[in-house]
Amino acid sequence: MDITIDDPEAYTRPWTVRQSMHFLPDTELIEHICEENNNFMEQVVAP
Repeated sequence: MDITIDDPEAYTRPWTVRQSMHFLPDTELIEHICEENNNFMEQVVAP
């Protein structure tokens, strides 16, 4: 997957990042939640 960032107000030229993806048949999709530097959790109220 190629991701191109093109924002002339923030960057002098577009730039692209390439991310490799691997298809793994017969596997379960696992949810990932990034907790590093997560400032939003302070606003979440547990029931």
